[in-house]
Amino acid sequence: MMGLIQFLAVILMLLLTLTLVLPMPRKIVETKAVRRTRYMLAIGTSLIGIQFLLQYVWRPRDYGIIPGVLHNLVFFIPAAYLFNMAILYMERQGRIKRHEWLVGIDTLIITIATVLGVSFFADVPLLGDSEEMHWVLIFCSVLFATMQIFYFYSQYKEIQKIRRSLNDFYDYEADDMLLWMEVAVLLMAGVALPVPAVIFGPIWLIGTYSIIFFACVYYLIFSFACFVVSNDARKVFVAEINDENAGDDADEKTEQEVVMSPADYRRVENAVARWMNEGGHLQSGITIQTAASEMKLPRYQLSAWLKTTEQELFSPWLTYLRVEEAKKQMKLHPEWSNDIIAEHCGFASRSYFQTVFRKNTGMTPMQFVEEQVGDMSSN
Repeated sequence: MMGLIQFLAVILMLLLTLTLVLPMPRKIVETKAVRRTRYMLAIGTSLIGIQFLLQYVWRPRDYGIIPGVLHNLVFFIPAAYLFNMAILYMERQGRIKRHEWLVGIDTLIITIATVLGVSFFADVPLLGDSEEMHWVLIFCSVLFATMQIFYFYSQYKEIQKIRRSLNDFYDYEADDMLLWMEVAVLLMAGVALPVPAVIFGPIWLIGTYSIIFFACVYYLIFSFACFVVSNDARKVFVAEINDENAGDDADEKTEQEVVMSPADYRRVENAVARWMNEGGHLQSGITIQTAASEMKLPRYQLSAWLKTTEQELFSPWLTYLRVEEAKKQMKLHPEWSNDIIAEHCGFASRSYFQTVFRKNTGMTPMQFVEEQVGDMSSN
């Protein structure tokens, strides 16, 4: 059974590696961050493939538990490190802090140094099933899980930051763009935490764990490929760059202007009111940069003003205004279809309109119309 799993793992990792290294379709705009993320993921899948190929050929577990565990850790640590750094690299558009690069490298160095050091100073066989090596490998597996927790925390914080950038730039809720990434980092952490308990377990437990691990890696690579091909990566890149540029513009201003004086607040509020009276909020496909330009405001001032609203960000604020407009039009024109309402109020599609309307009101557009008609009949 384990031999079959190992063989299938080698084939799967080879296919995933080829998927990552093959040229992207020409229509895809590939950023530097996406390209390097692909290569890091490809090296990670290659390492996992080599690890299972050696297991299939050499069968280290036949020589004892310690050789099998050591073999897995030596390959799993750098592979997991590359997977984590790939996600973080893409999230940060390549801006990785020095200590984040070093955490995974230090984990691997400490693992190897500890194993060799205990083997030498305690005078126990490196691949022997001794009690000393048993505890050393438990320590190393806990170190591996700790590394994973560190990267999970860094990645999850970055996802929240990106989500905020998206919702403060586009005129639609973009949470779905990052759902795969959120699931991927949760899965990576989920498969790492049980390692200290699994590595010395029976064959059936290791086999089950291996299948779960394959599924997580496959999900990560497949979701990343879909993310890039759908061009969502480019949209995220544009939102992050514009968010940084807005921050740079704000940094050039005085602290008083960034906080917004009462005079600036009134000026922005009047500009927003004029823009709404002209129907600016009912345009489909606008960004906060477009809206700020039409209002003749710096983007950072519009963002600062939005923070004083209940919605705080551009997309939720615009969605609220559009839903209110939709309710108004449905009261005036109950015969209008959802397609007409969506187009009139600036929603990208009927399905998106129906989704956000239900999310914001707790009922479907049809239920809302029926309730309004019922109220009018009773009156």
